[in-house]
Amino acid sequence: MSPALLDPPPETASGQKVAPVLSGTSNLVNTLSESRRKCSDPTILPSNEASKRIKELWWLHGHPHSTRYADPKLISLAALVRHSGQVYNSQTAFLYPALPEATTPYHSMTWDEFDAATEKIALSYACKFRTEIARGNTTQKQPTVALLGAGRTLEYFCTELALQKLGLRVLLLAESNSLDGLHHLLQSCEALVVITDLKNARTDTNGVRKVPMIDAIPQDPEMKNKNVDDVKFQDFGDVWERHTFVIHSSGSTGMPKPIIHTNRSMMLIARMYRLFQDVTIDNWFLLFPLGGDFSPLSSLKLLQPGGAVLSDSIIKDLVEHGVNVKSTFGSTEIGPPFRSIPSRSNTRCYAFRNLYPDNPFLKMEKVGDGLYECVVYRGFELAADLWAGKHDDEPFRTNDLFTQEPPDSGFYVLQGRRDDILVHTNGENTSAGPLQLDIRAACKAIKNVVAIGHSLSSVGLLVEVYEEHDPGAAKTEELVWKAVEEVNIRYPVHSQIQRNMIYILPRGRTLEVTPKGNVKRQRALRVYADEVARLYDLDEFPSDALKSSTEPLSEFLRKLFSRVSGVSTESIHDWTTIFDLGVESRLALTIRCSLSKHLGKSVSLNTIFERPSISQLVATFDQSSPSKSDGILSSAEIVNRMISRLESEFKSWAPRGADSSSLSTDGEIVLVTGCTGSLGTALLDALSVSPNVAKIYALARGPNQERLRSSLEMRGIDPVILDGSRIQWLNFSMSDPLLGLDIDSYYHLATTVTMVVHNAWKMDFNVGVEEFESDCIRSTMSLLRFCYAGRQKKLAFTSSITSCLGPGGNSPTVFEALVGNEPSAALSTGYAQSKYITSLPNILQIPIRILRVGQLCGSIRTGLWSTAEMYPILFATSFHPRMHCVPTFTSRSVDWVPIDVAAHCISELLFQEESTKRKTKGKQKQTQESKDLEDGGSFYTVHNIVNPHPISWPSLLSILQSSIKCGPIEEVPISEWVRRLNSLVDEGLTATDLPGLRLLGFFERLAEEEGKGGGREWIFETGKTREMSPSLRDCGPVCKEWIQSMLDVWRRNGFIDV
Repeated sequence: MSPALLDPPPETASGQKVAPVLSGTSNLVNTLSESRRKCSDPTILPSNEASKRIKELWWLHGHPHSTRYADPKLISLAALVRHSGQVYNSQTAFLYPALPEATTPYHSMTWDEFDAATEKIALSYACKFRTEIARGNTTQKQPTVALLGAGRTLEYFCTELALQKLGLRVLLLAESNSLDGLHHLLQSCEALVVITDLKNARTDTNGVRKVPMIDAIPQDPEMKNKNVDDVKFQDFGDVWERHTFVIHSSGSTGMPKPIIHTNRSMMLIARMYRLFQDVTIDNWFLLFPLGGDFSPLSSLKLLQPGGAVLSDSIIKDLVEHGVNVKSTFGSTEIGPPFRSIPSRSNTRCYAFRNLYPDNPFLKMEKVGDGLYECVVYRGFELAADLWAGKHDDEPFRTNDLFTQEPPDSGFYVLQGRRDDILVHTNGENTSAGPLQLDIRAACKAIKNVVAIGHSLSSVGLLVEVYEEHDPGAAKTEELVWKAVEEVNIRYPVHSQIQRNMIYILPRGRTLEVTPKGNVKRQRALRVYADEVARLYDLDEFPSDALKSSTEPLSEFLRKLFSRVSGVSTESIHDWTTIFDLGVESRLALTIRCSLSKHLGKSVSLNTIFERPSISQLVATFDQSSPSKSDGILSSAEIVNRMISRLESEFKSWAPRGADSSSLSTDGEIVLVTGCTGSLGTALLDALSVSPNVAKIYALARGPNQERLRSSLEMRGIDPVILDGSRIQWLNFSMSDPLLGLDIDSYYHLATTVTMVVHNAWKMDFNVGVEEFESDCIRSTMSLLRFCYAGRQKKLAFTSSITSCLGPGGNSPTVFEALVGNEPSAALSTGYAQSKYITSLPNILQIPIRILRVGQLCGSIRTGLWSTAEMYPILFATSFHPRMHCVPTFTSRSVDWVPIDVAAHCISELLFQEESTKRKTKGKQKQTQESKDLEDGGSFYTVHNIVNPHPISWPSLLSILQSSIKCGPIEEVPISEWVRRLNSLVDEGLTATDLPGLRLLGFFERLAEEEGKGGGREWIFETGKTREMSPSLRDCGPVCKEWIQSMLDVWRRNGFIDV
């Protein structure tokens, strides 16, 4: 059946041509030629020789790459259905079966009939949902209605569009969900009602009200658009960005995850889906799974398979029967951005070209030798709403891998999922997906099969056969082996399967699959761990037995680093660190597990991060090493060496010339770095309303201002502050001495800016301090040099309380003063030590404010708290059903400050002194602090930005326990909490399943510090800051209202489900 989202041919029933957006063939050709000239890959557009009809379809709703439809009224799926009903009146839209039988006659439905039918269905549902819609209009919160059915009938499809006309968000539930998965989706999406078809009418919906789906299409309905508009959820805000459908993942790694689409994503997917370069598609016909005689399919213009990929043998058979089989690559999350070229001469079904080659938010990212992964960034118009609670520059990774064949041709050939690529101990790769498909196709006895062998020397198979075959019979084993033998000859030697590496599951045992029919590999590896171990005779797994190997530990580590990173062993030296190789925390877990098994003892992730090179690890663990301290510098030595280098660089700078510039009477000209993060966006918001600020230069990484705009929107800040000329975006590079600016722009800023707020810093608690030198510390030096040049400026640096919470502190009270030249005053993390280094006195006599920022929590106004931060990750991990426990600490106070309060506090601290000067207009009244800043004495002013009214950790847990919906969860010591988290790593869970695994090393350090006595009870002096900042002075303690607001946001974003 043809989806209603796709417009019919631009011609009326009488044959009268509907005026396209670009009327006239010559105008159409000229515009298309201009588009081809601007497009870096003209092959994805129709050629100039394409038919007039094809060109009209491509331009029917404006430029095919435009971000909106040309008709400003077409801003929703509901509007598109009504548009089709009016413009294509009396034209056939659908053919649908009268009865569910193969010989049934087909009825037809025109576009105006479809529009009228969905209107009447919408009115019928409006009566049933009157209370929910009325409440939604009162609160301006869009109601969610779930739809549970097979999804293959016209009644189901009409219901989907009818609900869109009511302005509702529709949760599409798969029948294959487990009951727990279904209940999880209903709760996390806050579904108010479930519409069920007859088959699913008795499904347990966990108390959510059920309503039956329509069982017949209304006949001869009258058009009553106005009536529907009167009773629907009204159009609050931007309808283009309003939610339409919530689809969900398969739940192969845990509970299914909601994927939220908007009118924007669905409308743009609809527009592109029917556009082919040399084929016009009048109708789509939904076929059931392929089988039997393929000859009738040869009459189709195009056959497009969906779901899991077809095996090579099926594709070959289709092509031999003259079928034009092509495919579109995409996913539930990102739409269909890649397509194979549709001409019959192209027989490569899974060789795709990028339909959006010039879109900066859609990339093929190289992830290995000849392998590419499709990744999408915030801003790609076809993508669902995937970035709630995430950093703006954090990509969505599809986990689909491609090769480019031929190289640099622009044709990307799908190889399978990232977890389908098996990397063997010899460095060779096997693509498991095609291998599994070929084996299943070669043997009718095989129901499901999964290839294994990642981090092992060879490929093995787990095989499930159909019930009519005895899995223990020699005949069955022979059938399977003959199929494997037949397939082996098509694959390279390292991917071929030996007979003794096949395990046929006994009767009653199964391989769990996703709704698309793909075997859940990680689940299979966990369930059949013992069988896999026996299959590989145990000796393939790193264990104590390997300790007797004569292979030096350094060579074991070199091979291990190579296997994990994909870098050749020849390029890995003893001093090469895992960070040099691009190994992040997820891959570091693999190194830790392999090394632990090799050594026969547990190795903490923290040890891997603190000793990230081969030489350092060998010196730590190799008993034959000449000196266990060789190659290992203490963190204090590293910090002191870095400080020494920086001081030498300071002394090399030429003396500063006299500065004749005077204090600006028109307001400060402020340069701010790190504007796209949580604090950065809040700072921009606060500075934008400050009467002391005349101009703001916002330095941020990114191709244009849109990244900054989307960062503000994501955090609930109106991007209107970017309109006008008061805030100017500039691209920023942390490693460039000129800050990423051209020389003219640098000079202009150096001679006009009066204040610099340095807020850009990477939030990585897993790496050592050396990993901050080339970007964060280097950018601080560049900004100091900038302050030293041209007009005299003041620098404000957002430091951290972690820079003074180490064991070297002299007092449990942290005063608003420098901590002295003792590296151990900072915590042992690289992040804390890098902040300590940049907080030391310099010899440049530049006035500097150290803003020692404590733990920030979500905004009081919006409740938004970034889910990439430590405490949100800790809580989400605690609430996860596999953990269901929260850690306790013997001494930890909660002195969190809401991020909007902290931003206004900083703004007040920056400008109180300047505001006072302007008010006195040259009078001699001056604070002691301003004298210190100007008389050559102390050029540093320190502020502790922490909550002056801390509460205890047990008090916070009490608030949390009373705010979650699943009842109280267990409270356990942090050491036990970390132990349970570690155990889930051993079970095969990843950071995608459990966010706490991203910070496992950091949590291990917390547990280690707690084991040494729990640390001190720190007291932060805030008197000076409170005196200067009304915002901090008036800040109350952490309370239930704050926590409840933050939890509500996380629930809506799908980050937690309690």
